[in-house]
Amino acid sequence: MEDLSARSGCAGWLRFFTGRPGQTPQPEPGTPPKGANARAQALLRELNRLSEGLLFPSESDFPLESFFWDIHSSGKLSEKDVLNQLAKPLDTPIEEIDLERLFRNVAQIREGDDEEQVRQAQQFAQLRDFLSQSLLHPQVFRLGEIEIDVFALGETRDGGYVGFTTTLIET
Repeated sequence: MEDLSARSGCAGWLRFFTGRPGQTPQPEPGTPPKGANARAQALLRELNRLSEGLLFPSESDFPLESFFWDIHSSGKLSEKDVLNQLAKPLDTPIEEIDLERLFRNVAQIREGDDEEQVRQAQQFAQLRDFLSQSLLHPQVFRLGEIEIDVFALGETRDGGYVGFTTTLIET
């Protein structure tokens, strides 16, 4: 399996990410992340189930990797909060986009789609709905240019943030 942390520059990423980049990640996928309460763990399990086998299409297709951030903030995160959490320089290109914008092309069934394309569109729609209905203040951040790290996340009712990350290639 490709080491996504080396490719994306987000050291410390595995199936679950806890704390700051550079910390020791959980040893096995499925091990509850440090600081994640029972609700966050349940949200991560459901996020993993919904994203199973999905690749986010762009000029190259990348998997979705779930994460938990054990940070406590009330409300939406700012771009600066995200950069600090990822230990990225504050001049890193970042933009916040709407959840619907992220999913607009992948969660849509089009005339002529084959059975697999319909199944994937339905799975992306379920993932979008899960994020918007199960998390407080769902947000999407895009970091970088050309090779763009995407973080779709939201606050859990009991604190901390759950979401997924993937990479888009846009030339």
